[in-house]
Amino acid sequence: MLVAVSSSGVSEAAGETASLVRKQINMEMSSDLREQLKSTLLQLLNKRVEFSAAGFFQINKQTLTSIAAAVTTYLVIMLQFQSQFS
Repeated sequence: MLVAVSSSGVSEAAGETASLVRKQINMEMSSDLREQLKSTLLQLLNKRVEFSAAGFFQINKQTLTSIAAAVTTYLVIMLQFQSQFS
């Protein structure tokens, strides 16, 4: 749930940023800055914004579900060992 909400929020923010950059391109500025803004705008419009763990893997619903399942499994195993030795 948290990932879905933050992912949609990031997508909305990227869209808002793209519209702000589009407005800035029409203002008077140097040609180098205008080209940099155009490049940034193209990246914002064509590349999907995603979360990753330092580029090793993407953080999405499936990843967080897998992590939660692994943690739950280890907790159950630890509880079973604790009751066995008590």
